[in-house]
Amino acid sequence: MFKQKYLSVLSLLFITSYPVWAKNNVPVLINTAPIIDKQPNFTNWHDDLRLDDYEWLVHDAKAVKHGLIQEDAHANTILDLTLADTLIEEMKQRQVKQPKWEYWQHGKFVFKKSLVGMPKFYYQPKIENKSLPNAWRPLWQGDKQKSVMNFYDIKYPKINSTGTHVAIGYDTKGNENYQIAITSLNQTNQQITPIIFDDTNGDFVWLNDDTLLYVNQAGNEVLAYSLKTKQSTSIHKSHYGLYVSLSTASSDEYVFITINSQTSGEVWYLDKKVNRLIPTLFKARTPNVEYYLDHNKNGGFYLKTNGDRQGNSMPNFTFYQMNSLSDDELDKWRTVFTPKQNQSFESFFITGDWLIIKLKENGVTTLLYRPIENNSDSNQSNQSMWHKLELPKEHATVWLQSSGFSENLGELNFGKNLLRVGYTSMTTPKTVLTYQLNTGQLLNKPSNLDSSVTSQRLIAKSKDNTPIPITLVYKKSQVGSTQLPQLIDRPLLVYGYGAYGHSLNPMYGMGYKSLLDRGFVYALVHVRGGGELGEAWHHAGQGLNKPNSFADFIAATQFLQKQGISTPQKTFAMGESAGGLLIANACVQASQLYRGCVLHMPLLDVLSPMLRKGVILPKSEYEEWGNPTNKHAYNIIKSYSPYEILTPKVYPNMLVIVGQEDVRSTPTEALKFVAKLRSMNESDNHVLLKVHDGGHKTGDGRMMNNALSYAFMLDILQQ
Repeated sequence: MFKQKYLSVLSLLFITSYPVWAKNNVPVLINTAPIIDKQPNFTNWHDDLRLDDYEWLVHDAKAVKHGLIQEDAHANTILDLTLADTLIEEMKQRQVKQPKWEYWQHGKFVFKKSLVGMPKFYYQPKIENKSLPNAWRPLWQGDKQKSVMNFYDIKYPKINSTGTHVAIGYDTKGNENYQIAITSLNQTNQQITPIIFDDTNGDFVWLNDDTLLYVNQAGNEVLAYSLKTKQSTSIHKSHYGLYVSLSTASSDEYVFITINSQTSGEVWYLDKKVNRLIPTLFKARTPNVEYYLDHNKNGGFYLKTNGDRQGNSMPNFTFYQMNSLSDDELDKWRTVFTPKQNQSFESFFITGDWLIIKLKENGVTTLLYRPIENNSDSNQSNQSMWHKLELPKEHATVWLQSSGFSENLGELNFGKNLLRVGYTSMTTPKTVLTYQLNTGQLLNKPSNLDSSVTSQRLIAKSKDNTPIPITLVYKKSQVGSTQLPQLIDRPLLVYGYGAYGHSLNPMYGMGYKSLLDRGFVYALVHVRGGGELGEAWHHAGQGLNKPNSFADFIAATQFLQKQGISTPQKTFAMGESAGGLLIANACVQASQLYRGCVLHMPLLDVLSPMLRKGVILPKSEYEEWGNPTNKHAYNIIKSYSPYEILTPKVYPNMLVIVGQEDVRSTPTEALKFVAKLRSMNESDNHVLLKVHDGGHKTGDGRMMNNALSYAFMLDILQQ
């Protein structure tokens, strides 16, 4: 998670990255586990003298490069790459059955993106009441770019309002340094032009036909690029440690510049009708107050905030409407929605003349909707005025996909009352549900339910008696029925995350289905620190409360074993990024519970990077973990950071997978952890470090990393 000099944790898209062994190359093999030299290094904070024998690696890039090559070669020797190839083919076969295209519209255009193979984007003007099958024009064809770009994340292309130019952002290495190319759409058989500018974080919007706004790579400055002058001009700069993001209002009349930490934020705005590049501040940032803005042509401005009109922090978010953003409007905010005590207000969405809000009630997603009505309606906050969209399954992952059309066999039919909702559960692959909002009718039901698997919700008790939800999925054929008591002595994979308020949502396993087919039970543990049960759940596993996350995961593992579902000899744990921290801690602290542990792009040392000179971290990182320059926070972090709590004893088998270009969970920290763990391990269990060429987010490489991980587990079970 820690990025040298600057860190971004909000981007959620994936980078396509291929491990070395998957590139039709013969993997390099080394039988003996590498040994890295110890060079004692002492630091003293709060009168605590710490010894770190491997800190020297942070300052020796050549040694790190050599060490990663040696580790990767050793991992290639131990891992069953043939089995991994088999698993990849199984996953690809399931992928073929998924939807092949994603559709959306913006302004005067409709778009589609290929979901199979390398990304391809197409568009067509919206000129009829439905799309024309032969009118799709190419915007980007990933297979033509792959020969020169081995690793990239491509942002969704955006066309200016008159359709003369398209902007596309992409990361060619996986290091989250995006380049943006602008291409004229007036050409025949157009190709992507040479790079116009780079050093961006990939966030951009069109202000007008001539001006593209984008955020710099450090994520703290907004610049405006002019097609006329071919120059970029800085229009807003914030302090390091705050996240800057760009969005266009639903009305397409404003651009919002949102500047956030995890606990507070502010919004600046630009009126697209006014020819000026000076943003206006809506409300200055106030401690512990967040707010988010949007605009509708008929309804005015809409505001989601956890602050009152005076800027005081409130326990939950409320939804307001206002006619303008001027200061004298503050007393005229109209309440549109107030959540109940058991409801967590996650987000809102405006489409046409409809308001949609996404809630969680006791961990279950709910979508409410209502028409945009006369702004003078004094009873707008009454929940009885909102209608509930019926969803097929209680525990599922739901997202607002697109609106304004329905899709059938690639043909789009437009209608202002249509809403498309993305949906998946542990038993249902990703699908899109289409609703007719003026009638509340669901126009299609999921037809891709996997009848071979079943899922259920269990509750474990943490050591402080806090109930911890667990989502379980397994093959029906394993038990002959869905009754838990018959689920005995199975191989078990326990997965967790639990940080930044992000929810570990139930999703169908295109990858883990291969484990289910081989008898595994798969368990998601919803530990404190995540967002599954609202912001209070996040706070209960954040900062000084972080140890709760680890206690929850360990207690959940013990609960599943006590239920007889599995035994320590058949139990594995896995997590990625901040979830890697969760798993690493559990497998170090309660090593006797696990046969093997898998860490993808993990955060392994929370303490050292935060205390190094010259490293600047966002404010949100200190909000999430605490600031170790404070003695109490230092002691808490040191008590749980996996690198710090390694001691000589027997550890389970460990597989760590990292990306060479990862700027968040750097490969150097993984190399340090593996070296120290191997020196402490009092058993012959494997400690492996697999290296791929990409970055923190893995895209297609996620499939390959999962295949390696599952092959690692299956091979250990045979020993």
